[in-house]
Amino acid sequence: PIYRTDQERAAIAKRVDEIIPELRAKGISVKFDNRDTYKPGWKFAEHELKGVPIRIAMGPRDLENGTVEIARRDTLTKEIVPQDGLVNKGGFVSAHWDGTAATEERIKELTKATIRCIPHNNKKEEGRCVLTGNPSKQRVLFAKAY
Repeated sequence: PIYRTDQERAAIAKRVDEIIPELRAKGISVKFDNRDTYKPGWKFAEHELKGVPIRIAMGPRDLENGTVEIARRDTLTKEIVPQDGLVNKGGFVSAHWDGTAATEERIKELTKATIRCIPHNNKKEEGRCVLTGNPSKQRVLFAKAY
């Protein structure tokens, strides 16, 4: 949460507490970092260093507008999306991978997802590995096996 007053923090926490079960019901791992001992920038950097692939931030304006900011680690992009569209169906995730077995194994340990497919017709594109940030030439499809 990004806030200035305790009232803003409480309002944002209330909305986040509604969103978290929706994400978890889709099998998405979520951690709500509501610590008030650190500023948002410090927490953003901490989670980026830990390899968190997607960060969702919500401030008072986002709460008012019904939006959230999503920052993607693989593409280094940020976008504002509606809160209603935040909970998308689970399944396959297309993400850059650095090509090493160690990275694939670490992703499996953290998410229980494995590489399901390396598409033959996949266009080659420069990117950064979703976990390590190392250079990548293409995306692969990750998913959990059931």
